[in-house]
Amino acid sequence: MLRIPDPVDVELEAGCFADRLVKRGGPAIKFEQPRLPDGSISEFPLLMNLYGTRERTCKALGVEEPKQIGEGMVALMKPDIGGILKAPWTGIGLARQGMAMAPRKVSRGACQQIVMENPDVTKLPIPRTWPEDAGPFMTLPLVVTADPDTGVHNMGMYRSQVFGPTEVGLHWQAHKHGADHADASRGRMPVAICLGGPPELTFSAISPLPDNLSEYEFAGLLAGKRLSIVKCETSDLWVPAECDVVIEGYTVSGETRLEGPFGDHFGYYSLAEPYPVMHVTRITHRRDAMIPMTIVGLPPM
Repeated sequence: MLRIPDPVDVELEAGCFADRLVKRGGPAIKFEQPRLPDGSISEFPLLMNLYGTRERTCKALGVEEPKQIGEGMVALMKPDIGGILKAPWTGIGLARQGMAMAPRKVSRGACQQIVMENPDVTKLPIPRTWPEDAGPFMTLPLVVTADPDTGVHNMGMYRSQVFGPTEVGLHWQAHKHGADHADASRGRMPVAICLGGPPELTFSAISPLPDNLSEYEFAGLLAGKRLSIVKCETSDLWVPAECDVVIEGYTVSGETRLEGPFGDHFGYYSLAEPYPVMHVTRITHRRDAMIPMTIVGLPPM
């Protein structure tokens, strides 16, 4: 990892560094003194290019090749019953994997070690990457919602524009579970944005999972151990206990605001469109919290 001890602006400069390095297959970057738009230095380091190479991604997930993850899922979902009957000991590993899938509820998590006295998202080092981006965007947010009728949780990755200290735009498209939950809600709907934590969280949030497998279960499967989850302080949502930051809040049914433009992965700006507004009620974080972000643009990224 490349550590940059000098101040670097989160407005365009950090993204420029990261873009040039990732295009050359360079290392992950830790900006130790990210400078915020108001000129102050954030107390939180900014991490970029964490998954910038195939090798780093595989290492983060504990595999040599990405296909091993798919093979493991197939073995778990459709086990070779005949083979297990002939050699029962071969099923022990699958049983352990299955047991690791169920998340474990804990009373307190590392993500709640410190409560920000006056919640203010603009104190986090959130980059504006491209010149015509409408503002700073969280690009690796783990957005947690729950079905208002069943309570079943979903964790998706939806880019999140910072509108102000306590307002964030949530770019969940119509076919996403977050949008389904919002459509089914009446009045306020709790939302939590989690930043950082074990890499399995990131990959479970972006994976197209079957309806009978939750992101929390898949994260446990990837890690080979049960995921610890903790209850939010201002809502009944359960979030990963080991993430770095939790931004708690709510949306109001029918309330939207223009989100974007945003420099997107196809090499052009996606246009401004109305999306839900999240009102921030609390921010908690680890003592040693670091903020992971990525560039969005033409690959490699």
